[in-house]
Amino acid sequence: MRTCWIILVTVMLGVGCRKAPPSPPPPPEVLARWHFAGSEAVEATTNGSAVKAILALPESKALLEQTLDKLVRAPYARLKSGIHASTNDCAELLRPLFDDLTRAESYFELRAASNRPTEWTLAVRLAPARAEVWRTNLATTLSLWTGQRPSNAAPAGLTGWRLRKHDAPDHVGLTVAPGWVLFGAGLGGLPLQDELAARVQAQGRPVPATTNYWFQVMVDWPRFADLPRWLAALRLPKADLTLAPRGDNLRAQAELLLPQPLNWKPEPWRFPTNAIHDPVVGFAAIQGFGEWLKPILDALGVKLDGVPNQACLWALQGVPFQTFIAAPVTEATNVMDQLRERLPPWFSTNTAGHVLGSWRPVTNTHAIFWDGMPFFGGFMSTAIEETNEGFIIAGLFPNTTNPQPPPPELYFQVLGRTNLAYYDWEIGAERLAAWRTMVQLAHVLAEKPILLPEAAAAKWMDAIGPKLGNIGTSLTVNGPDRMTLIRQSPHGFTGFETVLLAHWLESTNFPWGYRLPAPQPITTNAAPLNPNP
Repeated sequence: MRTCWIILVTVMLGVGCRKAPPSPPPPPEVLARWHFAGSEAVEATTNGSAVKAILALPESKALLEQTLDKLVRAPYARLKSGIHASTNDCAELLRPLFDDLTRAESYFELRAASNRPTEWTLAVRLAPARAEVWRTNLATTLSLWTGQRPSNAAPAGLTGWRLRKHDAPDHVGLTVAPGWVLFGAGLGGLPLQDELAARVQAQGRPVPATTNYWFQVMVDWPRFADLPRWLAALRLPKADLTLAPRGDNLRAQAELLLPQPLNWKPEPWRFPTNAIHDPVVGFAAIQGFGEWLKPILDALGVKLDGVPNQACLWALQGVPFQTFIAAPVTEATNVMDQLRERLPPWFSTNTAGHVLGSWRPVTNTHAIFWDGMPFFGGFMSTAIEETNEGFIIAGLFPNTTNPQPPPPELYFQVLGRTNLAYYDWEIGAERLAAWRTMVQLAHVLAEKPILLPEAAAAKWMDAIGPKLGNIGTSLTVNGPDRMTLIRQSPHGFTGFETVLLAHWLESTNFPWGYRLPAPQPITTNAAPLNPNP
């Protein structure tokens, strides 16, 4: 019996001491990727004539050249604090590579696992002569920046080089595969680059070819760590965007996966039809922002039976500042009286004199006006429909009277759609011109540099303006945490977005900031006048 117990204890101890097999490492997660067909493939397609016409403009080509000239200096500007071996930005070596990126097909992937470091690889489809330029130019650039020479190394049957550094990322490498160049960096190795190179050897490509799209990009924002504070505060969703030609226009579709449920509930759309009249050149409707608006109204001390959860915006042809917004509210007159009492002192206290002008209540009215602004003056007032529905309306310029209502189709795009969170339509040429005026004036009033007429981006907007027709955008809710954004447009942007893009491209610290160059002082070689001839 004693022997049996000894055998049993021995077996139990043996089982207990036996090491469990190690669990396999988690598969790497793709944090971001893009796939671009290349401008040569875009030009070869028969669709998308509007965007191709814009890209072919001399002003578009000039702006692209200027942008690439800035971009080639961006890596050194970003990394120079850690570069001790050279003060050369190597722009002359990198510039040909950026030209290839605009013309050729390319694929980029950034990935990481929870217990493994991040790695990225860029694959570019290139002829052998261009691949040799990449191999030598990037090796020379890294040698100058790190003070170390790359060593010849690549997966079996291929050519390339590897460079080891002491700081992160400690591995940088380039592989030349048949028809492709793969360049990337990582910590502890380059398994992604080797994986893509193996795919090229086996299948001739790192990823399947583009078929019905020009560009795809995915960014999983919630999985990024150490984002800048302002970017993290936006709580951006995972976004998967596809750009494809649709007839003459460009179609953008973005699938959005939110980090948490929306708690979004649809409600019937309500519009101030008595205030909206032709000639309308822009119209938008949005709902679902009540939770964001409530803290603002609480800070103002405005008490409502229900916080507004939807609004519509519209713009009229002619005066750029005839842009309006309206929100339906219960007991609009009572709400406007509260705003009339509390908004002007609250605004004056919180702006502390940093804003030109101020809100002023007007006696015997349910309205407030913005005084002290040149060219235009804002207002906020009530509007009561024939059905006794009340709205609060605000604008930058008085709303002109016109008995002609807009076409019924303006509302039909929105009414009856129970999953629609946002809709926007505009005539691009009209809204681009209006936003250019308003943004320039905003810079003047804020005493900031303006976009000068001779700037490449200003000339570009002059050229594309007449070519911009209808631009339509919709955002629908497809599930508790899923939304879809679709846009049809000639070039992918609204008028306002185009103006912001132009200012960003002209920034002195592009792409890392948003600051226009200061105007140069006017000089002359003319002799001064003699006040006493």
